Amino acid sequence: MMRLREQIVLAVMVVLAGVALGIVLGGGLGSFSPRITDANHQLAGMPTLQAAGATASPSLTPSATPSVRATTRSPVPDELTTTLPLTTATPEVIIAYDFAAPIVGLPQVVSDTWSAGVVDGRYRMQLNGRTSVSFTGPLPFEHYRLSVDLAVHQGGAGVIFLAEESGSIYRFLVTPDGALAIERQAATGEVVQVVPWSASPALAATPGVENHIRIERPGDGLIHFFADETPLVRFAVPPGMVQNRYGLVLTARQGQGLATFDNLRIERLP
Repeated sequence: MMRLREQIVLAVMVVLAGVALGIVLGGGLGSFSPRITDANHQLAGMPTLQAAGATASPSLTPSATPSVRATTRSPVPDELTTTLPLTTATPEVIIAYDFAAPIVGLPQVVSDTWSAGVVDGRYRMQLNGRTSVSFTGPLPFEHYRLSVDLAVHQGGAGVIFLAEESGSIYRFLVTPDGALAIERQAATGEVVQVVPWSASPALAATPGVENHIRIERPGDGLIHFFADETPLVRFAVPPGMVQNRYGLVLTARQGQGLATFDNLRIERLP
């Protein structure tokens, strides 16, 4: 009888410990999960649009305009789900990462087809066979400012900034030759260009040169995009159930892409 009672007490203690661990792991901004699939949008050879006076990069050989088409989504591998810690630098700063060391929740992965991780003080994403990889996490407030130093060596890279209840995400992409676009990627893998590819003289048109990208949602119904202090484009928040998300994305049709991210900073706006 005593042994049975001890077993029951032990079982209850294990359950309580599991619940406590779940609370600890579920804190902060929630999970930061990879979306790793070849069904992500494939840039059709990379656009040749460029800033005035710039010369085309030798690595951007195709000249076709990016095409958008539905694709069949590949099975997603087991997701890495980890809570991202909050920083307390100032009351309004929610996230401030300089990538001096690996960040809990952002994958450190080296595989045959893609890799991601902190290298030389920057978060480095590379494609070597995959057409796209991205990581996203939730922002539990409506008005925010996000900034990051982005250097695109090959492919198209940028920031995820919004999501729909259906699972669709919105991403802002930049190419090495100074072109930008905003795309909506459905959960099925289909991609629609919301803001078509265009060149901006405010963006560096040299592979590997950093652009300081800033995204703001101040509460006027629009999301504003900047390179340094220069406005790039404004995007109207779509109607319906949308939520703020943040994340990093790299995509390339030919499966060869490389970008680095540094000084990721997110602030809550009034």
